[in-house]
Amino acid sequence: MINWISAISLSISCTHLPPDHLVTPRPSVHSFCQSGWFQPTDTAKSNNLVPAMSKAQNQTTQAKRQERDLKLEENTRAGIEQTLAGLGLRVGTVDGQFDQDTRNAIRAFQEDSMFPVTGYIDDVTFGRLLAIGIIH
Repeated sequence: MINWISAISLSISCTHLPPDHLVTPRPSVHSFCQSGWFQPTDTAKSNNLVPAMSKAQNQTTQAKRQERDLKLEENTRAGIEQTLAGLGLRVGTVDGQFDQDTRNAIRAFQEDSMFPVTGYIDDVTFGRLLAIGIIH
């Protein structure tokens, strides 16, 4: 039986533990991989486990860059806030400034839409909000 502590100490990668080979009721590397605690590295041959947080941080960094590159004007940002508010999400004051309330609303929208949850307006999030705004 492999528990998650011994698996980590042996540097067993998630990709080497198919679910049908797990017979232990205790937490396994595979269950931690599925829950998002750990993700396989880009090079599975290295058999290293990397905290999933680094993947989330990378997505957030990319989303920040995409939002900056969109060069959203204040009225566009206010339109995004208005669309989010129209969906029942709490954005705070609709003023074109993305404060913490707006970021939380963006995260909730992304989660509901099954997009990567970053709290930033990336291309996909913007396109979806734009489509919703035009329809309503």
